[in-house]
Amino acid sequence: DLNGVVMALILSGGLGFLVLVELNLWWRQGRKAGRRLSLHSRLALQTSALLVLWGAFAIALLEASHTLAGRSPLDALFCALFQSVTARTAGFNTLEISHLSGPALCVMMALMFVGASPGSCGGGVKTTTFAVLLGIVVSRARGRSDTEIHGRRISPSQVSKALATFAAALCAFALIFFALQITEAGRLGTAAARERFLDLAFESVSALGT
Repeated sequence: DLNGVVMALILSGGLGFLVLVELNLWWRQGRKAGRRLSLHSRLALQTSALLVLWGAFAIALLEASHTLAGRSPLDALFCALFQSVTARTAGFNTLEISHLSGPALCVMMALMFVGASPGSCGGGVKTTTFAVLLGIVVSRARGRSDTEIHGRRISPSQVSKALATFAAALCAFALIFFALQITEAGRLGTAAARERFLDLAFESVSALGT
């Protein structure tokens, strides 16, 4: 199926060249020797899989009575999966974006904000940054002063970079969104401007991810 091929290409392009090279070497040489992938590759793969599955499940659930209504369960799940995959790195769509519900648009905004992995063809704050942020939350919740992921301690410099990247992205989003509120929504009446609030937020995250 064409959509299946496109999804495979999008996922491959979003993993990053370093991950693809390491996967190739691991498959040819390290798999039988019992070698493990680097922490970077494992985080990129695991976070990408988590986001794809979470996004597909959320979109399928939220759009079951909207854009996915009347489709077979398999077709609806496949459409939701494609939308989840493409939101992070490509921008294609099988569902009409203008017809999506507000919660589904919020899910897509979250996927676009995270984006792809470092050294890839996609944008966003990157999967490894998101993974480190999750690691910070989990480590602090467990009362640990150090950030640990998969039994590995993340250096303070990497933690600082992840936090700085996330903060810079939020600031950039706020500036873009504020500018669009002035230039686009400012020409409309109050009621019409409020109706475009989510649309402009979606455009802002999309631009930032790109």
